[in-house]
Amino acid sequence: IEAVKGKGIFDKLKVYGSSGKYKGVVDGDGISVFPNIYHSVLPFMNDIIKIEGKGNKFGLKKLSGEVILATKYDRIDSLSELVFAVTLEGKLGFMNLKGETVIPFDYDAFDEEVAFYNGLACVKNRGMMEAIDSDILTIETRL
Repeated sequence: IEAVKGKGIFDKLKVYGSSGKYKGVVDGDGISVFPNIYHSVLPFMNDIIKIEGKGNKFGLKKLSGEVILATKYDRIDSLSELVFAVTLEGKLGFMNLKGETVIPFDYDAFDEEVAFYNGLACVKNRGMMEAIDSDILTIETRL
């Protein structure tokens, strides 16, 4: 059993798994929060854990067990301005903490250094970098 590295609520959690292949989460009293059926378990934010399931697919769950995102996404990255980048079937979109799509899965990549900043995201679309806002308006396009 190893401690989950994080802040606040994550300090009281531990990742466990007898085979080394699968991981779960127990609380400070040793009570299972998530069963050891995941390939990886990482703190995401607040009471949300990023999980990796079968086929290297990712999802998000609250410590209460509520599923925010099912384990079907290729990547889940960069929470910024309460929006995070998600890749599904090779296409990038942005979702909120309710699991709602905020920006559709129409993009090829995004600039991980910037993510969302002051309401803008830098994304790659058909080989060109674009700065878009949350209303999906293209602000600027560069080669």
